Amino acid sequence: MEVLQRTANRGSVSTGNFEVGNSTAFDRTRTEYYTRNVSSAGSRTTGTISMWVKRGRGDLAQYLFTFGNTDNDDGRTFARFQADDSLRIMGGNTTWRQTSRVFRDFGAWYHIVIAFDTTQSTADNRIKLYVNGEQITEFRTKNNPSQNGNLGLAFQKQVIGYNSVDNNSPYDGNMCEIVIQDGVASAPTEFGEFSDTGQWIPIDPSGVTFGTNGAYLNFADSSTMGKDVSGTTVGNFTGTNLNSTDLSEDTCTNNFATWNYATGYLEGSATAFTGGNLIRQGGSSAYNACTGTIGINPYEGTAAWYWELEISSNNSGDGIEVGVGWISETVMLVGSHRAAQEVQPAGFMQWTSTDWSPPSSGTGAAGDIFGLHLQCHPTNPTFKWYKNDTLVFTDQTGNPHDISNDFYFPYVAVYNTSMEGIANFGNPIQEFAIASGNSDPNGFGTFEFTTKSGYALCSKNVAEYGG
Repeated sequence: MEVLQRTANRGSVSTGNFEVGNSTAFDRTRTEYYTRNVSSAGSRTTGTISMWVKRGRGDLAQYLFTFGNTDNDDGRTFARFQADDSLRIMGGNTTWRQTSRVFRDFGAWYHIVIAFDTTQSTADNRIKLYVNGEQITEFRTKNNPSQNGNLGLAFQKQVIGYNSVDNNSPYDGNMCEIVIQDGVASAPTEFGEFSDTGQWIPIDPSGVTFGTNGAYLNFADSSTMGKDVSGTTVGNFTGTNLNSTDLSEDTCTNNFATWNYATGYLEGSATAFTGGNLIRQGGSSAYNACTGTIGINPYEGTAAWYWELEISSNNSGDGIEVGVGWISETVMLVGSHRAAQEVQPAGFMQWTSTDWSPPSSGTGAAGDIFGLHLQCHPTNPTFKWYKNDTLVFTDQTGNPHDISNDFYFPYVAVYNTSMEGIANFGNPIQEFAIASGNSDPNGFGTFEFTTKSGYALCSKNVAEYGG
């Protein structure tokens, strides 16, 4: 069957009745975040935040939220991913918790719940962290606030995706179903449940107690992206550097493909990713390559699959190049799979061995969009490449190249720092400007061109048509 990475993809595909329609896609290079001021008094000792997050780039400090705006323990509370991919919960001065666990499944949705209650007599119960329904109890660093001590909860300011005190470390990736509770320390069962197959999935949180300064961001309103639908009177959140393009169908109930940050090591720099892992930058006089998070076996089933890639610069072969296509899992796991192959300008790739050159090439200009189409078939699958919706190359088994009975993943190799490969798996970002929206046959995704009966690479389609 199709693959949603080989690592455990916890919290990525919902099988329940509650469907999440949108997330916000944050791009750290644009410093995108939500914020609102809090004027009325709430609880300074007790509160909960619940959020579903899908990470973009690792290896950088990135803030999930900041509550309060005074840089001391009772005036500021925040959580962030560390550069080593652990999760840290802090006050202005003190690290309350830092996980031993690291979070490196860049194709997965994680459900994170942090419950604060300093009124608890047991010190370790004053801050509880849950991930995908399970309490985290192993920490490399653990400190506890004093009993009945104030924290930066329900105080001054609430910020999602940014360090608003020091003005740095914006988040990169997606978030959805953000719930803030004021005066309530909740268990994760207020926001999710285990399915019959043992997977942690979201439930409708609209009936929880929000308190005075609570909030519920479901990102359902493209005209007011930071709309608080909790019913409290604090007001909506204001988006900074965000627009409606940043509303994405990639959610914890329908997980879309992105570039897999964990495959950046295969060729070139492992860190040249932005846009929630939908942009791969070229290297300095070198190739940067990566694969997508969802793979397809061409010989399984009879469904067709489709995705797009836009190039950011003129692509003439004079030191600025991009190759786009598919790569088999066997070759991907070899490591430096490009080896001595020459990637021609806008080369079209579908590699099945480490010594096979790209099947064709052509020039490209900034803004050109390549469409990648795979028609699965038990004996004769077909790969097709389109350039601005014009068919430019077709590959079938033995004509001109063999196609392995293996999983194939979206692939890009980008040469030179002035070139970017901007993917659209149905979840476009600001850099991938859509002039005419087209969905797949199931109504999923937004593409520039028609999908030619191809399905978007997302978990719902994989579950239905995976063969």
